[in-house]
Amino acid sequence: MFDGGASEPRAQRIGPYEVLLDIGSGGMGTISLARATGDELGVDGFARLVALKRPLGALVSDPEVLRRFLDEARLLARVHHANVVGIHQIGSDAVGHFLVLDYIEGGTLDELLARAVLRRKRLPPPVVLRILGEVLAGLHAVHEAADVEGRPLQMVHRDVSTQNVLVGRDGVSRIADFGIAKAITSSAVTDKAYLQGRIPYMAPEYLRREPFDQRLDVYAAGLTMWTALAGRLPWGDAAEAQMVKQIVFDGVPPLSSSGMTIAPAVEAIVARACSREPSGRFATAREMRDAIEALGRDTGWIASNAEVAAVVEELLGAEIRERRSAIARRLAAPDARAPLAAVVERAEAAAVGASAQPEEPAARAHAAPARPRSALVVGAVALVVVTSAALVWRWRATPDLPAAPAPAASSNAAAPAVADAPIVVPARGEPPSVAPVAVAPASSAQGSAATVAPPSRPPASGGTRPARTPAAAPAGAPAALPTGISTNNPYR
Repeated sequence: MFDGGASEPRAQRIGPYEVLLDIGSGGMGTISLARATGDELGVDGFARLVALKRPLGALVSDPEVLRRFLDEARLLARVHHANVVGIHQIGSDAVGHFLVLDYIEGGTLDELLARAVLRRKRLPPPVVLRILGEVLAGLHAVHEAADVEGRPLQMVHRDVSTQNVLVGRDGVSRIADFGIAKAITSSAVTDKAYLQGRIPYMAPEYLRREPFDQRLDVYAAGLTMWTALAGRLPWGDAAEAQMVKQIVFDGVPPLSSSGMTIAPAVEAIVARACSREPSGRFATAREMRDAIEALGRDTGWIASNAEVAAVVEELLGAEIRERRSAIARRLAAPDARAPLAAVVERAEAAAVGASAQPEEPAARAHAAPARPRSALVVGAVALVVVTSAALVWRWRATPDLPAAPAPAASSNAAAPAVADAPIVVPARGEPPSVAPVAVAPASSAQGSAATVAPPSRPPASGGTRPARTPAAAPAGAPAALPTGISTNNPYR
């Protein structure tokens, strides 16, 4: 179900969840990576990544697909195990229903095999033994699941394959995709003329339309182990009709026929799991797992979770990091985390637009969910208004400055007169424009001393104040702006 890739999301939201990336698809549904935030989890500032699964667009309105989708949710809700992808809830929106599942950072066993083949390598047998041992532990939990009254569900997964085994970056393997799982309580009825699943992993009795039980999944687990060790399916590129014939009449060939050198004890486990007759297989998934664990204890051939994690990093590390970068870019988008200046700019633009065009009721209804952002914009605008008022008050409260003494005469050159540079006060509501302040060049005898003309200011109320004649600083005094005058324009 997971294809390991990442692409731009088809939808920005699914229900209350923010969609970040589209990460997988299958014959019946799609998987999206989404973020659940405090609004959904009840605590502001808390967030987690989840996987959202929903039927393909063409199947959303199919009643049979909906029944199977709801059955998958009910069955998953009854299984709680570390080696099974867990479900959080089932939800719905205007498009249809969706499942909220655990997000597993890693890839499928099928992806690991494909990357190993590209490098002309096979997965190490100890790693395969660890992966299949954990898959079987999860399958046993599925087979033993019971309803709320404790009655066994007798659930069968029916789709165990390399595509539905998720191997996490933590080195833990999990069984996924219960889309065609079957239980005695299932409301969906399977047509006996219609087979569900992947043909290479179908047991002979299923292809013969005979009754089946949980040993169907044991067979599929054995075929998955065969494929993971050999790096390919037992029948290569055979057509489906030819493959069905070989499964039903010939059975699965020995693992050694793949050309690899394999320990007899490992080949015996695979051969027993893939027996043509159910009676020749392991009776339960747990029995097959016990055989793998015993082999590991006796030979040390089973890898640790840390060793599995190292293989995942080697083969899929670049893609995992690329997906993380894509997630980070989505979370750091300007709309998600805008600086205050951008917020104020958008607020001013929104205010101009609102005054130019009245808001329609439909637009107000559409914008209702964005109240937190509106509150932030109002607060930012209020901050700008208060700051502006404080600056104007400070400017009006500044006392008149005493005239500075006249500049000393220079034997080399006389400093030209400096024109007064008044501040022009515009109409109310517009920021003042400040005329440039003229600086007289100093003589070489006085170093860097300069004369700065303070701008004149109109009185606070009524009348006209005569312009002050600027006076020069005493000889040798450093150049400095008079107290209360700044060349920085706070409105720029």
